[in-house]
Amino acid sequence: MLDVANTRDSVAGVVGWVDLTQLPELVARRLEGLRERPKLCAIRHLVECEADDDWLLRADVLEGLGVLERMDVPYDLLLRPRYPARVPRLSEKLLKLDMAIDHIAKPNIKSGVLDPWRADIKAAAANPRMMCKLSGMITKADHESWKPDDLVFYVGTVVEAFGIDRVMFGSDWPVSTLAGSYEQAHSALRHALSTVQGGLDLTVEQSVFHDNARRFYGLG
Repeated sequence: MLDVANTRDSVAGVVGWVDLTQLPELVARRLEGLRERPKLCAIRHLVECEADDDWLLRADVLEGLGVLERMDVPYDLLLRPRYPARVPRLSEKLLKLDMAIDHIAKPNIKSGVLDPWRADIKAAAANPRMMCKLSGMITKADHESWKPDDLVFYVGTVVEAFGIDRVMFGSDWPVSTLAGSYEQAHSALRHALSTVQGGLDLTVEQSVFHDNARRFYGLG
């Protein structure tokens, strides 16, 4: 992906992967090598695929995340609903690590599930260095019959918890095509934000769809 980014101006940055369970010096060495490529902007692990609900709080993982913290590399949290309750404890251990929750932690929108997701999101937002991606929502709704209004409560909960300056659009493309096109996902979020905010002014639009991601990932 870094090779792709280096040959295409349309790719501003890459969220990559390293094995955070390695010895810290090996994690650091790998990151140093990746950062020689200027478009590496963050690291992510598929935490949602881990069977251990406390994987993020394991000693070896915390040491690996500590390397990211020391090297000032942001971390994307790819979670399923059973994980966000651990995020406040993670924040307490990594006070200077910039993190972003992907896909609003994947609540079951299709079934209209609100709790404990709602309380967990609010608790996670207490960390001022935590952001949340308004992404991956249409695939958690009914793939065949979802409507933009289905997202309003979830978007409103996240915006209320984090504030406009700590949320950002994510397309989740191409996974999002399971439920709709890129344009549909983009338009649905605009509708939900407009409903929540009582209108979508230029300042909000610029923040959510551009400035916040640029700031978090250090994009030029």
